[in-house]
Amino acid sequence: MIDDNAATGRSVSLIDGQLERDGHALAANYERCITFRMLLQEISATMTMRIQAVESSLGVSEGAFETQEAAVQDMIQAHQQVR
Repeated sequence: MIDDNAATGRSVSLIDGQLERDGHALAANYERCITFRMLLQEISATMTMRIQAVESSLGVSEGAFETQEAAVQDMIQAHQQVR
């Protein structure tokens, strides 16, 4: 009986130790997940700002192109009238 109690005590001690290690590993992994989530949120925000900047730039470029195209059409019409 004494040997059984000693063996059971060692088993419980081993299980407790493993549970403690698993708990520490779980906490560390949770911390890493939070860090990665924050990093992904920062990347997402940065990409959103870049996309908005490209959209804005594209709108300005399209406006400039339309202005230049209208000026060319005016020049063509003026040239045709001179002929």
